[in-house]
Amino acid sequence: PNSSLRTANVDRLATHQSEQDNEVMFRAVEESKRLQVIENSKHQGQQGTETVFNGNRRVRFQLD
Repeated sequence: PNSSLRTANVDRLATHQSEQDNEVMFRAVEESKRLQVIENSKHQGQQGTETVFNGNRRVRFQLD
């Protein structure tokens, strides 16, 4: 009798879940980008490159 109501609730849950999944995926991608920048800056540090993190990314290149 209440199967249509249950279906609607399941649909809403599924939609909410996929939105959450998208958010989690987005954050994971952002975090991996950030870690990649840190990793790159470690390697560049040996070449005299300084990376400054102050909320936004700013990379200063020290050119010889």
